[in-house]
Amino acid sequence: MPVITNHFNINAIPQKIVNMDPESRTVAFFIGSSGQIFIGPSNAVTPLVGFPIQTSTSIISLPIPPDSELWAVAAVQAISPVNVFVTISSGFLTDNELRATPLSISKAIVPLTPEVPTSATVSTTSIQVVPANVNRTGLVLINTSNGTISIGIDSNAAVINKGITLNANAIWEMDEWTFTTLAINAIASGSNKVLAIQEFS
Repeated sequence: MPVITNHFNINAIPQKIVNMDPESRTVAFFIGSSGQIFIGPSNAVTPLVGFPIQTSTSIISLPIPPDSELWAVAAVQAISPVNVFVTISSGFLTDNELRATPLSISKAIVPLTPEVPTSATVSTTSIQVVPANVNRTGLVLINTSNGTISIGIDSNAAVINKGITLNANAIWEMDEWTFTTLAINAIASGSNKVLAIQEFS
């Protein structure tokens, strides 16, 4: 009995997790992170109409009829994608197959090279505070002032209290979901507000 396990990062955009097949199959789900997904037979699946699968459910197994496919979507308010392991088998999965050794998920930590720390003085007009850098691998911005600083990216001028906004002493650290090598612009709620900058390459 062939068994295939695939890993998906499910977000608020529907993703196909099981392709159409002329055979009947059993599909088992295991959620490897906090969150909830909703499954359905097409890309029209939403949290309102989909079948819910929660983190508290260690494994759930569903029969899939011939010529069917499955799609999944996360709740709109999900902060980060939900890690889901989908095991597909023709026929029914045995108890041993359902209780197979869990996969280990880890990310290699690659040390980053810091650039010289710097800062920018920001006022009520949008200015570029960090130029585009194709070698960038990370960026941390800290509002060290007592005002508000908002961020714009690339050719988008920063607009106060719009988009990424840092209140006093707030930090924005690029992660895998917000990473960019484009230029960073900033604007402040008042004059001479200081934005501390640490770039990595």
